[in-house]
Amino acid sequence: MEEIKTQPIGQIAPEAIPEASGVPEPETPLVYTLPWYEKYRSILIIAAVVATVVAGSFVFQIASPKKISVLPTPTPTPYPTPTPDRKLSPLSGLQEFRNLDALVSSFSAHLDSVTLDDPSLVPPTLSLPLGFQN
Repeated sequence: MEEIKTQPIGQIAPEAIPEASGVPEPETPLVYTLPWYEKYRSILIIAAVVATVVAGSFVFQIASPKKISVLPTPTPTPYPTPTPDRKLSPLSGLQEFRNLDALVSSFSAHLDSVTLDDPSLVPPTLSLPLGFQN
């Protein structure tokens, strides 16, 4: 029987890759990349100007003295404003309208005479065990 040779995993030698002769390696051009702050320089300048303007306006509002506006006291006019004359409706002269007006005035007088406070109506006393400390 043939013996199988075993080696630990870390000691396995990689196979040699034959190099192609006569084929030149492609040259990669060198590309100069700008740092991030140079790429976004104009945006950073605009943001700095806007931030300066906003901060300056806040400082100006805080530092400026507050103006207290005093409202002038109203003075009455020397003559009263005349009330315009209004024509009454033709319906206001009819007997039914006068009867309705009399009924409304008597009902208003009745409502004024009714007392709304009734001493017999007392709300219930609620004593619920809510668990609060006295």
